[in-house]
Amino acid sequence: MKRMIAIAVALLPIASFAQVKDTLVVENATSVQVISSPSSLSVKIDGTAGKPDFRYSASMAAGEAETVRSESHERADRLNFDTPFTRKKVNLHWVVSFLPCEEVAWGNVLGASDFFGSCPTDVFIGDIGLFDLRFYPGRGNHYLSTGFHFGFQKISVQGGNRFLSQKDGMICFADYPAGVTPIGKTSDLFLLRYSFPLQYSYVFGKNAGWRFSAGAELHGNLVNYLNFRYAQDGNEVSTMIQNIHPRRFTVDLMTSLSYRGLGLRLRYNPVPAFSSAHGPEFRTWCIGAIVEF
Repeated sequence: MKRMIAIAVALLPIASFAQVKDTLVVENATSVQVISSPSSLSVKIDGTAGKPDFRYSASMAAGEAETVRSESHERADRLNFDTPFTRKKVNLHWVVSFLPCEEVAWGNVLGASDFFGSCPTDVFIGDIGLFDLRFYPGRGNHYLSTGFHFGFQKISVQGGNRFLSQKDGMICFADYPAGVTPIGKTSDLFLLRYSFPLQYSYVFGKNAGWRFSAGAELHGNLVNYLNFRYAQDGNEVSTMIQNIHPRRFTVDLMTSLSYRGLGLRLRYNPVPAFSSAHGPEFRTWCIGAIVEF
């Protein structure tokens, strides 16, 4: 990866490199060290991609230059692998973070009122990031990110009705059989899934404590089933039905605001989990808590 480092050196003479006014331009520097003190500033460059033996050093007294901007890299094309609870180096263009975030959220369904009727419904989401890859296009206060996450979505209905799958796999809403007593308050539709988020994030505020993010997340459904329990003739009956056919992929739109790793995220699912041939075309929304490491 080609990397350029520009250093203001206050009209210092430079040999074998192009000098434009007071700026030294070094391409693919192997190592750059900037040492500052209250009275002086020193710059040391060791090696470039084309001239490994190149050495340069310069120093200036405080006040000779208004601004010195530098970036220090052992290798310009190396990724910074990051782990939770450690300080991230936002001056690098690429950052890989393992276990970057966790999320729990609650919400409700939108649409399909003819299917659910007056039955209370709720949605619960859990999500954990396995790793994130961040790209900083310039200054470290904004970046693009993607990654690989793993989680689930559970849609529950309360009352005397339950989710049921017909022989053709079509999900329907049905009463419990006569003479039985439902156990628990809900019948659940469960979707286990993996996800690929794509977000834009902006860091701001005092000490860069605030973070605003917005983007989308592609979900791939892995394991799907519906379940319910009831008591009959003194026996407990637990039923799990896996003959359901949600869409293979769905998408969430999301935005979040956090402060020092703790925040809120709002999600909206514009793509129904089921097509009209296999279930109710409902959408979901959720708001929940996130923890970013």
